[in-house]
Amino acid sequence: MKIVTKEVLIKSIKAVSGNKQLCDVICYLAENDLWKDSCCGRELWGDTKDAKFWDSIGEENDLAFLYLSGKQYSNTLSSIKDYSFINETFYDSRYKCLCLSNLRKFPATSDNRPYGISFMQNGQPASLALIGANGTGKTSLYIGMEYTMTRHLSAARMRKIPETEFKKFITYGTESYDNVQVKIQTMDNLIFKDKENERIYKYQDSLPCFFCSEYDLIKTGESTPEDLLKYVVSQIGFYELLKFKKYIQDKINTYTEYVEYNKKDMDDFLYVRIKLRKLKINKAINEIVSKEKFSLFSKNIRELRPLYVGNLFCLKKCDIDTPLPRIDDSIGDANTLDAPTLEDYINQFDDRAKLYLGCFEEYLNGYNSPEYQEFIIKPDVNPSQLKIWIEEQKKRLLAILNDDTKPTRLRLLSYVQFDFEEKRQIISEVISQMLTFMKSEETMFDLEALTRDILALSEADDKIQDLNEKITNHEEEKKIDRLKGYIKVKELMTDLEIFYASLEAVYQKQLEVLERLFKPYIEDILTFFALDGNENYILSINKDSVDIKIIYKDVNGNEVSTRPRDYLNSFRYKLFNMTLKIAMAFSAMRLNKIIHPIVFDDVFYSSDFENRNRIEEFIARTYEAYEKFVREGNKNCPDLQLIFLSHDDIIVDAIRGGIHTLDGTRVKMPNVIYGRLFDYREMNRQEDIVKVGIHEFNNLYVKF
Repeated sequence: MKIVTKEVLIKSIKAVSGNKQLCDVICYLAENDLWKDSCCGRELWGDTKDAKFWDSIGEENDLAFLYLSGKQYSNTLSSIKDYSFINETFYDSRYKCLCLSNLRKFPATSDNRPYGISFMQNGQPASLALIGANGTGKTSLYIGMEYTMTRHLSAARMRKIPETEFKKFITYGTESYDNVQVKIQTMDNLIFKDKENERIYKYQDSLPCFFCSEYDLIKTGESTPEDLLKYVVSQIGFYELLKFKKYIQDKINTYTEYVEYNKKDMDDFLYVRIKLRKLKINKAINEIVSKEKFSLFSKNIRELRPLYVGNLFCLKKCDIDTPLPRIDDSIGDANTLDAPTLEDYINQFDDRAKLYLGCFEEYLNGYNSPEYQEFIIKPDVNPSQLKIWIEEQKKRLLAILNDDTKPTRLRLLSYVQFDFEEKRQIISEVISQMLTFMKSEETMFDLEALTRDILALSEADDKIQDLNEKITNHEEEKKIDRLKGYIKVKELMTDLEIFYASLEAVYQKQLEVLERLFKPYIEDILTFFALDGNENYILSINKDSVDIKIIYKDVNGNEVSTRPRDYLNSFRYKLFNMTLKIAMAFSAMRLNKIIHPIVFDDVFYSSDFENRNRIEEFIARTYEAYEKFVREGNKNCPDLQLIFLSHDDIIVDAIRGGIHTLDGTRVKMPNVIYGRLFDYREMNRQEDIVKVGIHEFNNLYVKF
């Protein structure tokens, strides 16, 4: 395989330049010589991007240009070594404020001041527990954060709304999506916007794991081990890679259906043309042989035989089995061939042609020799058909060899492919049949045999005419038009299968990273969260599935292994799925060196608060796990920011209760805002206006 061309690589990386992870994948493939240089790249993007897109490719600050020019461009896929966080630099992606207008519940205001919420308390970003009645816009706030940061919409997926309708789903009323505005400012002073997001974060594709809603709990709770694998890897940064793999697989399936549907017609199409070519070759051979026999019958054939056979053996020297290299579509049009490639074909042809000319010259000299001519008693009224045919080939070869102009040399390529090898077959077969004939005793004129030969030639003409008519009729023309792309599609399908296998290899490498590094980490977190010290969690990851087992001891002290959903009650199973989400978020923090808030959208119901003590312990364990598994004693590491959106006041009591149980000597006490969310129509007073940094907005909640 050849490395991808610069043009295709630039276009391919540019096509996914918004996705750092996928850029890495393509660079990885190119670095490791895994992407075949073919029409694959062009075809891959050609039907998804318009022509203007290709014209917009520039070199300044372009990922592909930086990569190709040899400048530093980190390939994270092959450079991940460990997840140590001590003394590491990190992105402080905790939220300072969220501003929005024309999004779901929240319209634009008359003074163009957006609605929003502040996460700041005492000059620092704080965790937020926001309580609001149904209809006040909790889910709209969640959508604003989730969609802006991840381009995921769990609320839409919950309703089975396709991605093509996401923009319509998040838009307020009948407003245009162009009027939707969402801004999130983070502690490192990056501003993320719903439509203009520059994806400054190196690993923004891993942010879905920081958002947890009812959809996520159902997704993890109901997933088979196979589906759970897809869910986990998509949550920690490989969503686009999986989507890209699916896109390639869908392409392969589409092309496979096309090839299978048209295979019979294509086989028939090729059969007719191959049969026609064979008929023409056989007709030429039979015509030469029959006329040659007739020519010999008119001469003193018995005396002539030794010299004639000697002449045939002169010609037999050019009967070479090895054909010249074929020129097919993968090389390209003759006019676009580079000089070395063209010269190579020309040289090979010249060597073969000179060998043929030497054989032709020796044959013709023998035929015109006095010794041969003395056996011809009367004027040669039936000249040798083979001699005439060889003289024509000699004249044609000399004309090509003596003309060094480029047009002639280019025409030579077509001649090499379609004509030269055909003539080689004819020469070989004529020599074979004539040698057999001369060795036999059939030296008398056989009128019956000649008649059969003439009839056979006539029948061959009829068959050739029938096939030509079949090829040129209307139905065949329609078939030809429909099958024009068959060969290209079949080759492209092969290229895509190779490319897909390369993507799969990269994906499998990432699963190995998960198995080696994430597996023990997530196991430790899940076990840490276990509310029963008798439980341990075992995680297994392979190329097909993620499976989680609980190991516990029964009343007899025997170890039992089972799946969480078969062992835990409904409420504890919900906590388990939330814990898995937190474990993935903590893993992403460690992997990506990024501290991002974990956002929960109304994940607790009224009935859950019968287990209030469990919730309090869950909250406490979350903060403790952050200290143990993420901060790891790094004093420069920011505090954990949790965002809870809920309809029930009891969540506030549970959070307060959980925080109250924390040991201040081991866990830094969290900074938490408790607020009540009100309908936006009630929050238009002057005192509700808040300014955070450069952003001024109508605050939607009141602290309590």
